Amino acid sequence: MPNPDPTMSFAVHDEFMTKNGVYIQENLYLEELSAQNAFEFVYIYNRVPLKGATGSPGSPIAIR
Repeated sequence: MPNPDPTMSFAVHDEFMTKNGVYIQENLYLEELSAQNAFEFVYIYNRVPLKGATGSPGSPIAIR
């Protein structure tokens, strides 16, 4: 924000999530993985399926 299109707020969220299914992850707590030298793992994000939403709570999971 501000966005060149005044009818759309949070344009990146709309483009990534709603239109392309790319989830934006922020504020992940990775210190425990780093302390265990877990630098390679499968990352899974279990979101709440809210159709058309530009944000959703969810549970990030790391499997080593």
